[in-house]
Amino acid sequence: MITKTKRRKFKKVLKHSFIADVLKNLNDKKIYNKKGEPFSKMYVSLVFNGKNENIDIELAIMEVYNLRIEQQKMFVEKKRQLEKKKK
Repeated sequence: MITKTKRRKFKKVLKHSFIADVLKNLNDKKIYNKKGEPFSKMYVSLVFNGKNENIDIELAIMEVYNLRIEQQKMFVEKKRQLEKKKK
């Protein structure tokens, strides 16, 4: 279950539109709901907000979170390199 503290930490990095990335991650792994259909945006939102529990969705959220952290680190590193070239 995603706790309030985890949710705050995730929100700082994930910002907006993370649900689409989570759904893409789940679909790529062929993880679907009981009916064999892709999860809805609303259900992912409910899991993120701690109303429902689903380990697969929670793991997908964490993977997207980790991916975004890596992207931010790469961005910062590229920015530093560009600043060094200017000097």
